Amino acid sequence: MGSDVRHVRGEAQKELVKKFEVFTSKGRSRWQVWSDWITISAIAVSNATDKSHFDEREQQYMTIVKKYTKQEVDAFADMFSILVMALEDNSEQDFLGELYMCLGLGSDHAGQFFTLRAWGADEAPFLSRPISVHKWEPETQTVEFLYQVIGEGTHKLAALKEGDSFQLTGPMGNGFDVESLTKTYKKFAVVGGGIGTAPMYQVARELAAAGCKPDVFFGFRDKPYCMEEYRSIANLVKVSTDTGAVGFHGFVTQLYDPADYDAVLVCGPTVMMKNAARLCAEKHTPCFVSLEKKMACGIGACLGCTCETKSGEGKSVCKNGPVFDATEVF
Repeated sequence: MGSDVRHVRGEAQKELVKKFEVFTSKGRSRWQVWSDWITISAIAVSNATDKSHFDEREQQYMTIVKKYTKQEVDAFADMFSILVMALEDNSEQDFLGELYMCLGLGSDHAGQFFTLRAWGADEAPFLSRPISVHKWEPETQTVEFLYQVIGEGTHKLAALKEGDSFQLTGPMGNGFDVESLTKTYKKFAVVGGGIGTAPMYQVARELAAAGCKPDVFFGFRDKPYCMEEYRSIANLVKVSTDTGAVGFHGFVTQLYDPADYDAVLVCGPTVMMKNAARLCAEKHTPCFVSLEKKMACGIGACLGCTCETKSGEGKSVCKNGPVFDATEVF
């Protein structure tokens, strides 16, 4: 990458940060300003190319801009223009992701994800791969991922060797806010299915560190994996398999009674999470689920991972989630 391109990107980022700080200097939430800017920018682009939901998007646009002065709305437009020009000057860099991190919008909650890319902008697959955090190691400043190798992207990631470089952006999304959860609830069930168990290790680990060792219930198709590491951080660990090869022969939701817990935290196949949410609702036990959707930008700009909520409002899994109160989405 040439020095002139780096200079353009650096100057664009500085200009965007400068304009962004004007908004937050007035006491507004940094996250809310970012969310509003991204949302109205995405709506403006979508309404110019897709008329199928024009009225709904326009109503959402008007609701947001009413919170700002005309000068501030014009500043949002200027920021979007700077963003577009920066992307045109250097399409190979994750400019928006870098800006997101530069503004200090990332956090470190269990259940969040990073976008990973080990191939060029002109190489397949087109999109980076969003993968949830399996384990944080603050002491060594490292993060571990546990993922299933099933497609071109994950095959390329799995082929990386020690010393290879790749693009990593995050942490992103709203995960399980363990600090907040443990202020409200004390007895937890952590439930996972298949590769959906990956983010639940960090969840269980943080719960245990907060003095709330959970009971862990995981379901697999045939052979369990990465179970030993739960022995020191869980009160109880139970496993089910579809084939009956290991543990209970049946569904993971048959392993526990939601009525025994203050809250149930779930990640796995949608059908399993829906069933877990239904059982929790029947027993009036709060349930929080981590959704999975195909993602593009990872920060709510493209609206590509929108899920419908009970209220009828569409929410981005990458920005508003991936963790939701189950009553909101099921």
